[in-house]
Parts: sequence; C-alpha cells; structure tokens
Amino acid sequence: MTFWEPPPLEMFRANAARNGYYPTRGVHSPGGLKWKFRTRGAVMSSPVVVAEPIGLVCFGSWDGAFYALDARSGAMKWKFTAGGGIVSSPAVDSTAAYFGSYDGYIYAMHLETGKELWRFKTTNAVASSPLVTRLFFPAGVYSSFPMVRSLYLTFGSNDCSLYVLDTRGRLQSRFETRQPIVSSPAGPVAASAAALAPESPETAVVAAGSRDGSLYAVDIKTGVEKWHFDT
Repeated sequence: MTFWEPPPLEMFRANAARNGYYPTRGVHSPGGLKWKFRTRGAVMSSPVVVAEPIGLVCFGSWDGAFYALDARSGAMKWKFTAGGGIVSSPAVDSTAAYFGSYDGYIYAMHLETGKELWRFKTTNAVASSPLVTRLFFPAGVYSSFPMVRSLYLTFGSNDCSLYVLDTRGRLQSRFETRQPIVSSPAGPVAASAAALAPESPETAVVAAGSRDGSLYAVDIKTGVEKWHFDT
C-alpha cells in the first residue's frame, strides 16, 4: 500500500493559520554551530526551511537580496537581487518562493533554479509576509490521483492595500485600509474547502491587521469587507 502526501507548503509561522505549529520533534539538546552565512545587511526576514529532497533555507536580507542556501551545508544555491531591502518572510509551495520587497514588488522565484517567474508592482514597500492558499482535490474528484492546486497569494503593502493575486501574479482582488498593512494575513476561513474555488459563490474570509488600528476580515475572492474590529 502506498500513501500520498501533498507537496510541502511553508510560510511565516508554519501555516496559513499562522499558529506556529510544526509537526516535528523538538531538539532535546542543541549541539554546536552547524554553519553560518553572512549577508551584507540585517536579516529580519524569518527563514523558511524546505524539506528534502530540495533541502533549502530561503530568506531575504536588508541588502536587497533573496537567498536560497543548502540546508545541510549553508552553501548558497542561488541568489536574487531585488530593488530594495527584504524583511518579508517568504512563502513556499511545491514550485515557487514568494516574497515582498521595499522596492514595492512581490516576487515569485522558481524554487530550484532561482529564475524569476513573475513580479507584481504595488505603490509602496511590501514588508508583509505573503500567504499561499491552496486546495486539495482527493482522488476521483478531478482525476484518478490526488491533486493540490495553489489558488491565491495574499499580502499587504505600505500603500494601505491588501492584495490577492493568483499564483501566476494576476490581480484577483484588492482591499484598501486607512494605513499601511505590515501584518501577515491569515486564513482563509470558509464553511467548506469547496468555498475556496474561484467559481464558488460561497465566502472565504482572510484576516489582516492595519496600522489604522483595525483588524479586517475580507472575502479573498472579491475583496469585499465582511467585518472589522477596532482596537
């Protein structure tokens, strides 16, 4: 009997709920330093570790570069230079790494080669860590094999907007607040997994905070506010 597991999906605070839960065993007793890697700027971007067989550590630096290192040795696999500092923590699905930059762009990079797949321009810095939303199709629904489809990429910008793109970099919806969004969005929450499908009329809500003092819940497919909470 064979068991199928969906390809890994890694992002800031472990998952789409941002609850920091990692289904791994803890380190009983830390050993010595394994390796270290020096950039030319401060590193505020929390790294994402991509499991074997790819085995990468991905992160950005204030020097404007995004790095992918070999997880075992710390050797650089590839590097991409953006037009501004990177404090956004990446989100990684089975094929791409997504991150924002202070140059106002969100980038998608091929995970294994470091080739730029696309970029999307906002009108201010992107410090928010992006959220990847994907849908799992069991065997027998659309094919004879299980499938995972990445649907949405959600992130905030200092231009006061929450953006939702598809994973090809095309704008799906946008929601505007009164101040910059540095918060990393979480969710979405829906009545069923089928509600995430773009063609579904059901609501799927994603949440993000703004520097205007409010937490917003927005329909990920339409960009329509469902509610907000003022602090």
